[in-house]
Amino acid sequence: QSDYSGKREYYEESLALCRELGHAAGLGELMRLLGQLALDMGNFALGQSLLEESLSTHTAHGSQAMLVWTYVLLGDAAFYMGDLERAREHYKHYLVVSEETGRLAQTRMAILKLGQVALHQGDPKQARAHLERAWPFYGRSHSTFLNFEIIYFLEALANLAVAEKRFTSGARLFAWVAAFRRSKGSPLRQTDRKMATLGGMASIHAQLDEATLAAATAAGEALTFEEAVALGLAVGP
Repeated sequence: QSDYSGKREYYEESLALCRELGHAAGLGELMRLLGQLALDMGNFALGQSLLEESLSTHTAHGSQAMLVWTYVLLGDAAFYMGDLERAREHYKHYLVVSEETGRLAQTRMAILKLGQVALHQGDPKQARAHLERAWPFYGRSHSTFLNFEIIYFLEALANLAVAEKRFTSGARLFAWVAAFRRSKGSPLRQTDRKMATLGGMASIHAQLDEATLAAATAAGEALTFEEAVALGLAVGP
């Protein structure tokens, strides 16, 4: 909490200085940072408002490079508030700008986020198409990715397995993610919970008996990253 307060105070002081100097690019970037901070604090409406100001400022002053970050955060804000169609539109803009500016890391994240939206909309076919498109980006060298990227990708695959009624595969994949989180010390942040929660584990518990679930959990924890992805993208039980 104190860390957030310190950041907010610093950003607000910097914002006031940019206003005084008429520094448009700085204004847009600081509104984005304040918007991101608001999202991290769980104040999604305030975050969305600040990010919309940031988008207007960057658009008016041609700050194409900065638009990519604003679009993804606007998508996240809409996603957290349950407006999946609006989130999808922002993520589509995020993908277009990422591709146009040659940002591979943002391109793969944009595709993944579109897959997550499709899962939340109950469209596993579309979700699979996005996740299959995203995989080559992750397959190049997953060791270079941030932990949260790997977690998001595998959680999406786990939820896809459940949506496709591959419950044992889903149990194995959720077990892999849980083991990875423990090994990396990566607990769920407040804003991660919306991304991760689709009721997948509840469905698994309803479909698998205790012995089958225990066996699937042990098997999932023993998978390599590549084996987990192959399981997630497999077709059939």
